[in-house]
Amino acid sequence: MINVKREKIITIFLILSLTSNIVLATYCFFSKITLNKVQETVKQKQSDKKNVDFLSLFIEKVLKSETDVSFEDRLALETAVRETKDEEILSQWRKFTESNDPIEAQKEVKNLLGLLSQKISK
Repeated sequence: MINVKREKIITIFLILSLTSNIVLATYCFFSKITLNKVQETVKQKQSDKKNVDFLSLFIEKVLKSETDVSFEDRLALETAVRETKDEEILSQWRKFTESNDPIEAQKEVKNLLGLLSQKISK
């Protein structure tokens, strides 16, 4: 009689333990999914910030400039564009900086601004 009660208690305890393990494992699984989504969102926001920082610097130092862009400003722009860590933006930047005449440079500026706008709005 005592052994039967003991077996029932042990069985109930094991079932409760198994149930709590399943609940905790499920909670951990969904927490991991949520964490991955949050990390991806943070990464995207950081990327967007770097793109906006470069765009702001470009507008300030290139588009609003009444004179030629200084060496220090070129260096700051180059650093900012590299910090975006986006090959597409960097490639478009190179096309702009390697332009041979003002018409081509103007075309590449439009392409660069369009690309930055597209990247930021994603």
